[in-house]
Amino acid sequence: MRNMFPALALFLTFLSMPAHAANKPPADGIWQVFDRDNVLLREEHYKTSQLDGDVKTFYPSGALKEITAYLGGKREGPSKAYYENGSLQVESAYEDNNLDGLSKRYYDNGRLESVWYYKEGRLHGDKKVFYRNGSPKQISSYQNGVINGTVLTYADNGQVSVEEQYNKEGALIGRKEYTGDNAASSLQAMPKPQPSGKDPAKDPGKEPGKGPAKAVTAKL
Repeated sequence: MRNMFPALALFLTFLSMPAHAANKPPADGIWQVFDRDNVLLREEHYKTSQLDGDVKTFYPSGALKEITAYLGGKREGPSKAYYENGSLQVESAYEDNNLDGLSKRYYDNGRLESVWYYKEGRLHGDKKVFYRNGSPKQISSYQNGVINGTVLTYADNGQVSVEEQYNKEGALIGRKEYTGDNAASSLQAMPKPQPSGKDPAKDPGKEPGKGPAKAVTAKL
């Protein structure tokens, strides 16, 4: 009788494991993840045991949250993220698993929030950020992931409020501030180069995170 307790405990432990723990994605086919209320959270397509095709994630409401194309286990092609109301939030593209080319982010009212470019996963080229009303907020430029050249920041009335200069290493080397009548103060030389390499404004180029899912049950 005493020997039955370890076996019983092992059996109960097995029963308490989430259903997805005993399963795995198929070599070929569709893999879906559901929450405890049987709401679809994620859908993946596989070919020869690699992600191949669209990978979709969903809001708990069932609305599409994000869709990204895969080829041979790598992100390849368009990627789009959506607000829960169905309007487009971010659109970008991948090449060989790296962000590449034009990316755009939108406000929930449909207006363009920012536009920027990637080259092999790094910011490269002009980046523009806009206010919700469509007027420019900031214009900057990147080379191989490093900010350089002139960065213009605008007030919401459309006038330039700050002008900054960065060298090729991404260090801030000068700054102008403009008064309300748009008169510029003198260029302030920085006593020491200030390494940056990062956008001085909030970087909208970041992919929509994928937070941890709730306890889920996977179904084929």
